[in-house]
Amino acid sequence: MTQTKQTCLITGASSGIGKALSREMISKGWLVIGVARSADNLNALARELGENFIAYPCDVAREESVKDVSNTLKEKN
Repeated sequence: MTQTKQTCLITGASSGIGKALSREMISKGWLVIGVARSADNLNALARELGENFIAYPCDVAREESVKDVSNTLKEKN
């Protein structure tokens, strides 16, 4: 039987509570999809957390930005 990792999506992942939650979920073995407006901070976090953190720059206040990330995630599954 193939075991699948639990996956979560965290908005605001590049700072504050979102960043702390991303670290916590990774430490518990989850795959984390992190979205945030700051691509630089998000990419720095991705380097820190490794392959179990997938970064997507996204401004959740902009509908088009959310649609782009949503479509990308759909294509990968």
